[in-house]
Amino acid sequence: MAKQSILIGTIANDGTGTNLREGGDIINDNFDEIYTAIGDGSTINTALFRNVIGGTGIGENLVGNDLTLFVDATVVTATSTTTLTNKTIDLADNTIEKAGSSVSTLAGTEVFTNKNLTAPTNTFQPISFADSSSTIAQVGLGETLGIIGGSGIETTVTGDTLSIAITGITGTDLDANANILNTQLANDYVTIGYTNVALGSAATTVSGLSITGFAQFVTTAENSAIRFNHSDFASFPLYSTYTGTPALDEDTGKPYFATATGYIEVLTESTSILPSGTPISSPVAGDTLSYNGTIWAQAQTPISQLLVTESGTGFLFTGAGFASTSGDNPDLHLKKGQTYYFINNAGGSHPFRIQSTTGTGGTVYNDGVTNNAGSTGAIILHVQMDAPATLYYQCTAHAALNGTISIT
Repeated sequence: MAKQSILIGTIANDGTGTNLREGGDIINDNFDEIYTAIGDGSTINTALFRNVIGGTGIGENLVGNDLTLFVDATVVTATSTTTLTNKTIDLADNTIEKAGSSVSTLAGTEVFTNKNLTAPTNTFQPISFADSSSTIAQVGLGETLGIIGGSGIETTVTGDTLSIAITGITGTDLDANANILNTQLANDYVTIGYTNVALGSAATTVSGLSITGFAQFVTTAENSAIRFNHSDFASFPLYSTYTGTPALDEDTGKPYFATATGYIEVLTESTSILPSGTPISSPVAGDTLSYNGTIWAQAQTPISQLLVTESGTGFLFTGAGFASTSGDNPDLHLKKGQTYYFINNAGGSHPFRIQSTTGTGGTVYNDGVTNNAGSTGAIILHVQMDAPATLYYQCTAHAALNGTISIT
């Protein structure tokens, strides 16, 4: 309801004012309006009437019906320029920015350019260093930490680079005082052939050792030995690779040495010097060996050899008793008790026969004769003690090839 006013007239008692009853009604209506607006209709709510007084940093100003509250100069606002002293700002919940530049924080990683940080305005914790003996040293702001090399270690600084180098480790550096254990090395053994030998230990046996180039094995100790034994000949190493190496065949007990073309057997006291297949039966002093064209044979008499060829008109002889090749059909002089080998190289078509009479039809003489009338090979005549004084040699195919043999 709009406020109601009591009419009081222009002058006293001019009859134009509100009568007493109507004035009282107007007053009641106005109060009812007020009591209803700021109370419960019958009682005013006094809680609505309190003093509004500004506190620290807050001011108040009442103009008419308007009460204005404001912050004074002690309060920092978003637009104010304020110097803060002894204040803590939680950077986790606040962002500090400056137009056109960045702001460093204690929690952030910052790069300072052209800034001077000095004590006591700023406080810096010293850096601590500890050595292997637990001795601790500290280097503060403005101080220098020196890194100086020890024995065999050299340090150099070039620009902003620190270099640490080993200048030479001597035997003294690595002697027993260095306390370096063999087990601490990358390899605590050396391999010789197929055998691993631990450092600091000795090996009495090494297997699989191969030495190339010039080498000498010198043994001066008594009872020293080097073995070259193999289970059998087939297990010998390749001769062309190990030329000059001895080898023992344990299967036969025979020793050999390697050459570029093969293994050669070494003669021993039990080695036979006779060619393979030589028949030996109860040899006695004075026995000789002779090759009969097939094998080496045992003989008890002196042996002479004559090489027989032909000229077309007669037999030719070279050998025992002839300084050079004879002429056609020479006389031969043989001795009883001796053996003669006639090696027939006359071409295979001139059988050489010993006879007791002349001519191609003469009587064959076979006493002590082997391979009589042989066309090739050896015709052997062992002159018997009862042999006749005269024998003959004859080509059974050609009458002109003949001669006389005188026996004494």
